[in-house]
Amino acid sequence: MHLSARSSDALATVENWYRQALSTASETDLRNDGDYERSYVQLDGIKLTMDLAFVAVYKASKGAATSIDIVRCGPVR
Repeated sequence: MHLSARSSDALATVENWYRQALSTASETDLRNDGDYERSYVQLDGIKLTMDLAFVAVYKASKGAATSIDIVRCGPVR
C-alpha cells in the first residue's frame, strides 16, 4: 500500500508532527536514502521506519510543497 499527500505546512512542522506520532521509529536523512536521493537533486527530508512500514516527509526542491509518502510492505491487516 502506498499513499501520497502534499502539505502547505513547512517541512519542519510536518517532520516534527510525524516524529511525535511515530516516536519509536528509526529516522534516516533522505539525502542518505538510496530510494529517494537518486530521484531529487535538492532533496531535504526524513524517512521514519517502523516494522514493515515507513513515512517519508520531504521537499523535492526549495519552492515545492511538503510531500508525504506512507508505505506499508507486506499484507494489509
